[in-house]
This record gives sequence, C-alpha cells and structure tokens, in this order.
Amino acid sequence: MKPAALILPAALLLALPVAAQQSGTDWVAAAKAYDAGKNSGTSPQTTGEYTTCAAYWTNWAKALKAKRIPAVDLKPLPAAVKLPAAQQTANGWLALLKQKNIPDRNLASEQATVSARIDAAIGGDGAAANATLEWLGLCPLPKV
Repeated sequence: MKPAALILPAALLLALPVAAQQSGTDWVAAAKAYDAGKNSGTSPQTTGEYTTCAAYWTNWAKALKAKRIPAVDLKPLPAAVKLPAAQQTANGWLALLKQKNIPDRNLASEQATVSARIDAAIGGDGAAANATLEWLGLCPLPKV
C-alpha cells in the first residue's frame, strides 16, 4: 500500500501546469545575489566580460520566453530580470558586441558555458541560480 501512496502525489504533481510547479531553486536568495551584483560597483570592462554579459542575458531571456521558469518562481525576482526588460537588456548587449566588433564565435562559445549554468539554476542548483543572477546584476543594460 505504501508505494501506491507515493505514486499518487507524484501523479498529481505531473498533472499541474508547469507554471504552477516550483523548481526547488531558492529564487529569493538569487534575487539577493542580483542586488549584490547590481550594487557591487563593478562593471564589465573587457571583451571577455562583454561577451559573458551578452551570453547571460541572451540565454536568460531565451529561458524566460520558453517559460522554462515557473511563474511562481519569478515573483521574487526584480522587474529588470523579467520580460520584457530581460529581452531589452539582451538586445543591448548584442548591439554592444556588434559595435565593438566582437566575433559571433566568441558569443557562441560563451553561450554554451552559460547555458549549462542556467539549466542547473532552473533545475534547482542554488549556487548556479545565485551566480546567474549575480552576473545579470553585474551587467546592466549597456549604453550603446
């Protein structure tokens, strides 16, 4: 009888719409990491840092557009990391890369690394979520 009792709640969880399920990631702590990055007084200065910022914002915006993060998890996050602001910031970083003639291959390489971190964050890895949001905080919308 006990195994059946375990299956029923799991089946009910699977029946919930994705937006109603929580990921297990502590997004409140991640929001604090965003604030820490934003208020650190540090800003991107090098080609590598510009590329990393573009990779984080483009991959983050892509995850949001694909609804990979449940709506309930987005609630504690600041408006700057939600759509449409996240997409605007991603577009700003892509424009900066273009303006500075940074090759697309640099971005593609960095996006692969960042994608894995964002996947881990969405999957419940608190350290990855904190690192992701801290990078987003370090990389505000650039003035192009």
